[in-house]
Amino acid sequence: MVAVATGDIIRSTALPEDLRSELPAILRRAYAAAVDGVALDTDVPLALVGGDGWQCLIDPPERALPVLLRFMSILKSRGVRTRLAMALDEVSHVEEDLNASDGPAFRRSGRALEQMPSDRYMALKVPELAADSCTLAADAIADLVDLLSSEWTEAQAQAVAGMLRGAGSESVTQADVAASWRPQAITRQTVNRHLQRAYWPRLERTLLRYELLVMYIQNADG
Repeated sequence: MVAVATGDIIRSTALPEDLRSELPAILRRAYAAAVDGVALDTDVPLALVGGDGWQCLIDPPERALPVLLRFMSILKSRGVRTRLAMALDEVSHVEEDLNASDGPAFRRSGRALEQMPSDRYMALKVPELAADSCTLAADAIADLVDLLSSEWTEAQAQAVAGMLRGAGSESVTQADVAASWRPQAITRQTVNRHLQRAYWPRLERTLLRYELLVMYIQNADG
């Protein structure tokens, strides 16, 4: 089982022309930063789909939600918003160009994005044979992450992205985030205020529950 996410940029045609022309480079840089320092079993670059779409594969799948949330946060901190649908499932074959890859995870992720309601920005699909309780848990996790992240300011998004460096596996302090703040360093107290307003403690607990859900599905399959 791996995680495949398919996404697109929200209201991309309304972006300033200079930002829109740089969108492919912005997406690639943001994804490279999101996976930097993360121990992945499969190293496949982000695939761009059309003018404002993207797709990625993350293995192991328990790292997927923190990676994707950091990706989203980095983009939001730069004035770009994305929605996404992630599917936990198997793949038939994986090519370096994900557009040429196939399998249930790819098909279900793309289909979930197409069917996503207009008021939703995140969906999480578990394997079709998983227990109903896993489906309910995945829906609840996606709804909560969507709710917590939907109203972030760019500063709040940058604070969350900083705490998620290494997909949460690194020991990152608020002082570290303050020191690396763009365009210039700020105080740890300011970072803390941004994190509290972004509901970081609840988000951190939700990411742990996502990891436990993935482990449960994998153990049930085994």
